[in-house]
Amino acid sequence: MVLPDNDAYLDINSSMKLPPITKEHITLYFLQFHKNPNDGKSLYEARFLHILRAAFIGDSCYFKGYVKASMKRIMYEANVKLSIKGEILECNCECVAGSGVSAHCKHVAVVLCGLENFINDKILLKTEAPTEKLQTFHMPKKVFTGSPLKAHKLPSKRKSIENIVFEPYKKRINVQEYTQKVRNIILNCKSQMPFKQLWACKSISIENDHDYCRLVTNQIFEQLELNTLSLNRIQEIERETLRERKS
Repeated sequence: MVLPDNDAYLDINSSMKLPPITKEHITLYFLQFHKNPNDGKSLYEARFLHILRAAFIGDSCYFKGYVKASMKRIMYEANVKLSIKGEILECNCECVAGSGVSAHCKHVAVVLCGLENFINDKILLKTEAPTEKLQTFHMPKKVFTGSPLKAHKLPSKRKSIENIVFEPYKKRINVQEYTQKVRNIILNCKSQMPFKQLWACKSISIENDHDYCRLVTNQIFEQLELNTLSLNRIQEIERETLRERKS
């Protein structure tokens, strides 16, 4: 296969006028040798194509591609000659199965699949270099801007929530005496919790605990003379405390 000089080849780009090769052209070419181009297509999708270049000499278009071997750490050079109408004229490859001018190996199929994909879809899957993908380990993470997830929307491991018991206490607990039990625990253990403020002081609450005792409230009223207070006593207290503000 006669090839042009290496200086005539250029990297393919979207501004080049390339021949309209289709998948039908590739399938018909490999059917002549009873071969299936799917092996080459899978290698192309796995990014085994390293580079693809083109050269235009007269009415012919030459394409040169470097394809990585599937089992070795080497590259094979595959050359394809097309007509202006997209017909495959000659193919050649450096591998053992690609000798001659009618090569039908999988490396040639990789070049043809890449060329067809670039012409029709403007996409070319090549081997990614280490510097093509930017580093991301030093990039800050994106701040979460969405609304927080509702509690009832959280995923649950339970298949159903019908048998869930929402009562925090056991059924054996006497609910009516539960308040009295908590009160006794807090008072006997000298707890510093604010629960103490829920009950009255001992001088007043003793009336509720012991009915047989003398009422403390009546005793307080007697000391303050509130039960036996008369109009004369009010006037007397007023005269006694009249000058206390000036003293």
